[in-house]
Amino acid sequence: MPKITRPVREIKAELTKYQASKENYQNALDAIALGGQSYELRDGDTTRMLTRANLPEIRNTISWLSKKISDLLAELAEAQGVPVRPRRIIFIRGVK
Repeated sequence: MPKITRPVREIKAELTKYQASKENYQNALDAIALGGQSYELRDGDTTRMLTRANLPEIRNTISWLSKKISDLLAELAEAQGVPVRPRRIIFIRGVK
């Protein structure tokens, strides 16, 4: 049974949304980590005040968004007919 893919425009719209969110969170991280005490994050209809205490949450969100963007790029490539190789994790022993 063939895998059902979403329309390309739907994937692109979602990809754009996640890329904008990642950029917003990256700006917040830069502003707070480089000396600011707080940052007002406006993401779509949501407004949040982030402080230094939120740095771990900001980093985790950026990580999650990066993975989501990577998955969407792979889905987009597949929907456009580009063959996608699965990611491989390579562990190297003895490297210091």
